[in-house]
Amino acid sequence: MSDLGDYLRQSREHTDRSRRWVERQSRELYPDDTERQISFAYLRQIEEGRIRRPNPLKLQTLARIYGVDYMRIYSIAGYLDDEMQRMAARASTDGLESNLETVMRMNEFLESRGIVPEDFIRNLMLLSPNSFHIISDLLRVLQHPKE
Repeated sequence: MSDLGDYLRQSREHTDRSRRWVERQSRELYPDDTERQISFAYLRQIEEGRIRRPNPLKLQTLARIYGVDYMRIYSIAGYLDDEMQRMAARASTDGLESNLETVMRMNEFLESRGIVPEDFIRNLMLLSPNSFHIISDLLRVLQHPKE
């Protein structure tokens, strides 16, 4: 078993649901988006530790079904480095109004450049962990340029 597999299995069992139920629920939530749907076999492989780096969109689906924070799942799966985890923790403790304001600013920024925010986030979640590290480092440099 893996930490991720154990966490997801425990989350599922906490909701008192079967893998088949999760499969059906994912199809109901995302009938036209197979990237987000979870099959029985895929979930079993994750829970048994045979898939160590599951598709991030599928992890978001599991988080939604189980009612848990997807950033926690990303952290356990190794998709977030320490800096990104700190940023996520700060964002979750800054309060809803602050988070809503940040999301609105981000959406305005993306839309002003002709980018659909949902598409941007979907593509961002498909990046490899190494790409996340590079982007994190780049953002740090851009926010605090050497003077």
